[in-house]
Amino acid sequence: AAGRAFLEPLRERFGEEEVTVHDCSKKVLGRYRTSEMRLDALFALWERGEGASLYLKDWNLAMTATAAEGEWYTTPPHFASDWLNGFAHATEQGSDHRFVYVGRASTFTPLHTDVLCSYSWSFNVAGEKKWWLIPPEDGWYEAPATSNK
Repeated sequence: AAGRAFLEPLRERFGEEEVTVHDCSKKVLGRYRTSEMRLDALFALWERGEGASLYLKDWNLAMTATAAEGEWYTTPPHFASDWLNGFAHATEQGSDHRFVYVGRASTFTPLHTDVLCSYSWSFNVAGEKKWWLIPPEDGWYEAPATSNK
């Protein structure tokens, strides 16, 4: 129920937004199949009990919200040191790496290293998330992105 309470404001403000959806049950050439759909269509599938393997991944909500209505949130000071997004903003790349992920219990992001070996902070609004943390010296365990494992 807590997750649904969070989805409704997103639907109201950004329902017409085209988002990239990953299907965690289907691989194509070693990667999960992706498609574009409207945010409100994705939420409607979930409400009907369909699309359990669909995962809204890498949605740049901060850029969408900033363009639509001004600054959407303020980064807390202890997270303000952000060399990767600072570079993106300083060079006006048109994008950054402030992503939102929304999924159901059966969805996930495969084992990976963040872009350019940077770091990210995550916050769960509802539900639980299992993390596997691997020490840097054991990073060789990470499977290549094209792996079918």
